[in-house]
Amino acid sequence: NGVDSRVVCTELAAQGLLDPGLYFLDVRFTEERLSAAHVRGYHAWAVPLVRLMRKSEIVTRIVSPVARWRAEEIAHVLGAKPRGCLAGKIVRLIGEPLCRLIGAFVAETDHTQLYETETVQ
Repeated sequence: NGVDSRVVCTELAAQGLLDPGLYFLDVRFTEERLSAAHVRGYHAWAVPLVRLMRKSEIVTRIVSPVARWRAEEIAHVLGAKPRGCLAGKIVRLIGEPLCRLIGAFVAETDHTQLYETETVQ
């Protein structure tokens, strides 16, 4: 999977909007506990969302707390925080099965394109 498999959190961390510790735990959780289908389904909607976030501060402000809630809940699940996050539980309860379902029907999205720099021709 690699670090950039978490494209929304990668973008938020790059913008300074997600704590690096939460980001690291989110990446670890993805690598240890989510299937390829989860990641494939996630990338199907998250790659276009990151493109939108890069163009719109409003979209980023809407996405940021949702991603943070999930990351805080994951930190609890992994034992790094003593208390969970109810909103994060809800995001996970809905989001993870939905990503898995989407992933069962879509081809891999090339998420690495988000990190390619343009070359001068």
